[in-house]
Amino acid sequence: MHIWLEIMGGEGIQMKNNRVLLMAAAAYTALLIFVAVFYILKGSPNYLNYKSYLASITKEEKSTNVGSGSAVTGKSQTTQEAGNTKAGQDNGKSGAENQGSTSTADVTKGTSQNTAEATKEVSQNTKAKDYSDVQFTRLLKAGMEGEDVKKLQYLLKEKKVYNAGITGIYDLETQNAVKEFQRLKGLLQDGKAGSGTWDILMK
Repeated sequence: MHIWLEIMGGEGIQMKNNRVLLMAAAAYTALLIFVAVFYILKGSPNYLNYKSYLASITKEEKSTNVGSGSAVTGKSQTTQEAGNTKAGQDNGKSGAENQGSTSTADVTKGTSQNTAEATKEVSQNTKAKDYSDVQFTRLLKAGMEGEDVKKLQYLLKEKKVYNAGITGIYDLETQNAVKEFQRLKGLLQDGKAGSGTWDILMK
């Protein structure tokens, strides 16, 4: 009897321990279920929704990459447009400078041509005119001016003793030319163009 009671008592204790373990396991399971429901309601990543969570992350990364690529492309296009604008401005500036240089060259060329033509015309007029219509009517000497002085200078040029221009002014060069001509012809070297000097000049 005593032995049977000990056995029954041991079995009671074991059953009591088993009930405690079962209650603990049930409580732990309930806690896990509560935590799982809490995270599901909160929207945090878990075993049930991890695929959709990963899909959303992948989608965000793709959107970020596309946005960055668009920004880089936009920046490159802006830089290229700025370069094209600057190149256009440089070309416009170069074109304006070239046009200005061309205009200046044209003006200079035109001026030179006009000057050359005027000089040629004066030279032709001077060469063509021999002052045959000008008459000797007075004694010419230093300081005088007139058409007869031009004729004197023209004749002295013809005799190779006067190299200056035909100005119509009886200056020092004209006087010296008259003296040189008088010396060559054995006349009185007074530097004045009188009737004797005129007669020989006209021959």
